[in-house]
Order: sequence, then structure tokens, then C-alpha cells
Amino acid sequence: MDKLERMLNLVAMLLHTNVPMSWEQIRSELADYYPDNDKTARRTFERDKDTLRSEGIPLITEDIAHTLPVVTGYRINPNDYYLNDPGLEPDELAALHLASLAVQTGGANEALWKLGGVVEGESPISSEQTLASVPLDDSVPVLFQAIGDARQAKFSYSGSERTIDPWNLRFERGRWYVTGYDHSRHAERNFRIDRIEGPVTILESRAKQTVRRSEARNQGPLPAWQMGEEEPVVALLAVDKLHVETVKRQLGQAATIALNDDGSAVFDIPVVNFEAFRTFVLGLLDHAELLSPPHWRAELIAWLQQLSEPASGS
Repeated sequence: MDKLERMLNLVAMLLHTNVPMSWEQIRSELADYYPDNDKTARRTFERDKDTLRSEGIPLITEDIAHTLPVVTGYRINPNDYYLNDPGLEPDELAALHLASLAVQTGGANEALWKLGGVVEGESPISSEQTLASVPLDDSVPVLFQAIGDARQAKFSYSGSERTIDPWNLRFERGRWYVTGYDHSRHAERNFRIDRIEGPVTILESRAKQTVRRSEARNQGPLPAWQMGEEEPVVALLAVDKLHVETVKRQLGQAATIALNDDGSAVFDIPVVNFEAFRTFVLGLLDHAELLSPPHWRAELIAWLQQLSEPASGS
């Protein structure tokens, strides 16, 4: 019997039941779809459950009332299964339509196309007209689901197992990051998703409502130089008086400031991604100077000197 047909019937039955169904009830209702042998049928059902969960279908497992000994039952809550109508206005649908065509996001565009009214596989915009292409790592949709379900996620990172309460995903400087509370470090951490080793697993345990560092400090999204998993290093950045207010707006509450008599200032900035921070500093041109830490200052000077040297053979 075709597996897809069996799975479709199983989902339909569990969606429309008002009470959890035991394995015996499921097998009785779908007798034509499971093997006659009890052990083989049970193994097939266990694989079906794994398949449903891997596809993001919210299979609920709970005890059936008034059974002794207690019998486990299964059902699917329609409110968790079906996508609610977002109630988009025509102009909002048009904007979504344009965005889904102009920005390619790996295999994720098909769902956006359906919301935007585009026929699947018949995009009227060519690859040459695409404004941007956002790569989609296999772990991104899994983490997105974990965030939506308020579930903990587990993965291997830098050679160790991490369990996090994922809070948000963001795409910065061509890479995906996930921010969350790392239970092994007992602190907020940011992870580059392309550095996750192996698959991401969504756990049954709920994510705790931990106060986020960014919320506690009344911040918006973290800047690129704070997107990393390492411990922060404090950098001192001197800024001339003409650019102090601009830098204050960019840093928000992430940095403390010491004002000088001439109107210039020195910012105390926590940094975990020096490459991104270097780009920020260089964007200020001669209006800023990196004072410390000494090894970062020396590295920045050496990098600039290397860029200023003429190419060999010219």
C-alpha cells in the first residue's frame, strides 16, 4: 500500500477526532493500510509518527481519560495544523507578491508565491531581474519552527552539544544567525547557522521565557559585531565631536560613553565579531580611532598597511 496514501488518511483521521485515539483504534480504522503482523504494524506506525513530526505536523500524544492501565492516545489539533488567514489587504498582497518575486530565498519562495497569488513554478520575473538572493540553510526552517512553537532546540556547535531557547533569526552580511539563551553557557548567545555541525533537533521541552539582554537594555536588533558565539571583548573607540551623535544612535545602549571637553568621546563597546566591527570603524574614516584592545589596534593597522601596498607586478 502506498505510504503517502496511508499518511494522508492518518492525518485526516487524527485531525477530525475530538478525543485522542489509541493505537488499537487507529489500526482498526486504517486496517487496510497497516500490515497484519502486530510487531510490523507497530513499527510502521512508529515510523509514521516520526515522519509526521519531521514534517512539522503537530502530533499530540496524551493519556486517554478513564483507562486503567493508562492508554496513550494521539490526535492533531486543527488550530495548530492549519495556517490562519492573515487577512492581508490587496495592497499588502501586492507588496508580498513583489517581494517574493524580487528576492529569492532558496526553496522558501513557493509558500510566499501562494500567498502572493503567483502560480507555482511560473514566476514572471527572470533570474536577471532578481534583486537579491538569500541562501537558505537546512537548519533555518527547523529553527524557525522551534521559535514559532516556543520549543528548545539542540545542536552541535564548536565541538559541543548546545541546548538553546531560540528567540529570533536574522540574516546579516550574507549569513544566517540565531539568537537565544544557551543553557550550557547560562547566557544569551548568537550562533552562525552555517557553523552548526549536523542537524538541529527540536525538543519536546518548552523554551523558558528568559529576559533577553537586548530587551533588558531596550535595544533593537543586535549589531553585526555582536553576532557571534564567543565571549565579548571590550573595545575603546575614540570619535570626533562631529560624529558622536551619529555613533550614539548606531550603538544605542550597547555601549557606554565618556565625553571629552572638546566634544569628542570615547565609546566602550562589547564586541564578539572583530571583522564586522572593523568594517564599522573603517566606515567612520578618519573621524574615529580604535584605541584598544592593543592586539586589535595592531591588527587593524597592519591590515590597512597591507591594503595600501602596491600589488606585486604593477
